[in-house]
Amino acid sequence: MKDLAVDMGVGLRLDFTYLVLRGDFAIPIRKPWLDDPWVLDKISFDQKVWRQNNLIFNLAIAHPF
Repeated sequence: MKDLAVDMGVGLRLDFTYLVLRGDFAIPIRKPWLDDPWVLDKISFDQKVWRQNNLIFNLAIAHPF
């Protein structure tokens, strides 16, 4: 459990009969490789460097089950 990373975010999922598209933005709130792994108090959306290093976009394209 001590090696588990945690993030939070918001996303959009589009379900079609032949395709599933999902896109979301996430930010880390726990980085297990740091001495103080919980970084929730270090979130700073107003700093460009922080956004470049921490705001992650995920895109998933899949077939429905």
